[in-house]
Amino acid sequence: LAPGARRPIRDHEFYAYEKRGLVWPGFGIIDLDTALAKSANSYFANAAVQCGTDAFNDLAERLWFNARIPVFQTAGGALVSQKGNLPHLGRGERRELSQIGIGQGRLTTTPLHMAMLVAAIADEGRLFQPRLVETDPPQELPRLFKPSTARRVAQAMRNAVASGTGRGADIPGLDVCGKTGTAQNPGGEDHAWFVCFAPLRNPRLAVAVIVENAGFGSAAALPVATAILERDALLEAQRRKEAP
Repeated sequence: LAPGARRPIRDHEFYAYEKRGLVWPGFGIIDLDTALAKSANSYFANAAVQCGTDAFNDLAERLWFNARIPVFQTAGGALVSQKGNLPHLGRGERRELSQIGIGQGRLTTTPLHMAMLVAAIADEGRLFQPRLVETDPPQELPRLFKPSTARRVAQAMRNAVASGTGRGADIPGLDVCGKTGTAQNPGGEDHAWFVCFAPLRNPRLAVAVIVENAGFGSAAALPVATAILERDALLEAQRRKEAP
């Protein structure tokens, strides 16, 4: 697939298995927006294979995988994050590519990294270096996405909260945009993820939550993020009320 291309893909999860006590029939032929809202793994596994290894190898560098992210600079050196891992893939590694396409396999990341990427989606593709001190000047990094691409993903994330797996974060009046995640863990129970930003227009806050060994992202990580968003909304309302 060329960057920015659109193609419906069949969801092959038509085999019967139990998911939260229900038989899961699959979604049929779906597009990106539906796949992201419903968290359809087979769509993203197929899309990754169609994009190919060259595209993912390029993404590894552009999206700051395999690199330590600078957070705070002092005279004695820099505080940097742990680095994630998006392995370099050789041609023909379709199985590994499909696993990475759904956030599994040898792909690893950190909450800081995910918050940074979600903030870039919220900011129409612009990426900024994280900072601990608010008064430090923001440092913009190379743009990650075209504004049109970022806006489309942002709207899909909004749909995921409005009518998909992230419905528990649909706070009235806030237009939360988010994505649930359940990361398989070979050493134990699955890790629960939820990433989000709010509001959709003029976003103010990006959040990434991981709850280790806790299972589904919608059940364990999403409530934590929702509590953060609700508290921030309350504080923002108080700030506006107290403003001269």
